[in-house]
Amino acid sequence: MSLKSTVYSMFFFTSFILSAQQQNVPLTWQFSRNTEVYYEKLQEHTSLKPLLQSRMYLHKNDSNFDASKIDAHLFRYSKNTHRHWFVRKTLYENLLKIDSGEFWLTADPLFHFSKSTDISDTLGHKISNNTRGFIIRGNIGSTFSFTSSFYENQSFFPNYINDYIESKAEWYFSKNTNQWLQRPGYGPVPGQGRTKPFKKNGYDYAFSQGYISYTPAKWINIQLGHDKHFVGDGYRSLLLSDATFNYPFFKTTLWAFNNKLMYSVIYNSLINLERTPNPTTPEANFRNKLGSFHYAAYRFNKMVTIGFFQGIIWQRMDSSGTKPFNFNYINPILFVNAAQYGFNNKNNVLLGNTIKINLPFKTIIYGQFALSGIKNQTAWQAGVKYFGIKKMFLLAEYNMAAADIYKSPIPFQHYSHYYEPLAHPYGSGFNEFVFMAQYNFKRLFIDSKLMYASKELYYNAPFTNYLGNNAQSWQTEFYSIQSTLSFIVNRRNNLHIYLGYCYRQVHEPLTSNWFTTNNLIGIINKQNNIFSIGIKTQLFNTYYDF
Repeated sequence: MSLKSTVYSMFFFTSFILSAQQQNVPLTWQFSRNTEVYYEKLQEHTSLKPLLQSRMYLHKNDSNFDASKIDAHLFRYSKNTHRHWFVRKTLYENLLKIDSGEFWLTADPLFHFSKSTDISDTLGHKISNNTRGFIIRGNIGSTFSFTSSFYENQSFFPNYINDYIESKAEWYFSKNTNQWLQRPGYGPVPGQGRTKPFKKNGYDYAFSQGYISYTPAKWINIQLGHDKHFVGDGYRSLLLSDATFNYPFFKTTLWAFNNKLMYSVIYNSLINLERTPNPTTPEANFRNKLGSFHYAAYRFNKMVTIGFFQGIIWQRMDSSGTKPFNFNYINPILFVNAAQYGFNNKNNVLLGNTIKINLPFKTIIYGQFALSGIKNQTAWQAGVKYFGIKKMFLLAEYNMAAADIYKSPIPFQHYSHYYEPLAHPYGSGFNEFVFMAQYNFKRLFIDSKLMYASKELYYNAPFTNYLGNNAQSWQTEFYSIQSTLSFIVNRRNNLHIYLGYCYRQVHEPLTSNWFTTNNLIGIINKQNNIFSIGIKTQLFNTYYDF
């Protein structure tokens, strides 16, 4: 892939003017690969995502470069003013665009309509998705940008996703029974927000994303919004990933020493789906906690980049109520709070590092290491990405995490949000292999993924999965083959039509009671053979591979 072609591939989400782009590159794994290749050529940091689009302009001298004429995947076209309006808007342009020079704004519809069938489901449950939404993106001057999107969804999921939602449903305290009870139908869709029941076996849920981005100087960017982040260079992250739901955040990122150093601090607010037992409002609030994440990456040369990470989940509430605010939470200096509190404090500390090595034959080796204070448990990752075959991308990755690495002795302090892990979607206690391949020709994409994992299955007895540390577990095995054939219709909002297939098999224990693991009946083999067809505007990752 030539440098010129790679530059062109960078702009498939936008039609911005060159000098006024403080937007983030949408956090979609499939379509951010070309972005990372180009950033590597510029020796820009790629291990903290979403990437900031304006970083590419620091290296681009062609002031006549017109992003509005650059199609998605290495295809350049000239705008045809005689083309029918409907064709232009469907295939090439944003639905609405305003560009006055100092002010730029676009608006596009968002949707995902799909129909699936699981031939392994003898009961023939309905599987479908109906998503409608919108996205607005804008620039004001050359230093300020914003994005806002909203999604409304009604979905009928495969049985294993239904089980996931129900296993993480919210808890409330019943004064009538003096017990903690779970509320069926009110759990999180993986990475996409809390549900409520819809018809029979369906779920209704809505969620929003958005941020404002301000770059007063080329060495600093400040963002405030409701979104998610990813630390690392692989498919998974063992430190901070985008597998959980969006959260309110404030982020500051600095670049120094001729761009060799990138330093970022993210503050956010997180939630446990557990109602406070003595509410002062008609509907009890959920218990909340705070998170602070520090990440520094240093590029030693063209080949080697090493990063250091500190993540802390700060106690905001306990059984007696809200705790006083701890001002050490806003300390911006890496490792200071970890050194002050240590691993055995009420605040849950996770330390880690990343490494990336660029080899000369279009190969990247990467890895991660994480350490927590519960029995000094660890997690680590090793992976390789290969770009040496034209129009093809290959990845092989191994991930491992000890059983309790993300847990805390204090029930409210686990490394989670909406009961979903903040790092790897499996939570903890697993070994995983991932193999991925992608081939694209103009607008056509073929994606395939093969996965194997052995992991600990924690039964969701009250206050044991994410609310405590005494859950019993059984070892399970997971196999998955996924393949998708997609045709990109419009790069501005990543509208594509797709055909998909997913084979999933899980060996897990069967007990006489979901709330106990003392009575093992046997091993059950669960299978899914899911065929899908749909049309979708995809601007964020979804992870159903668990």
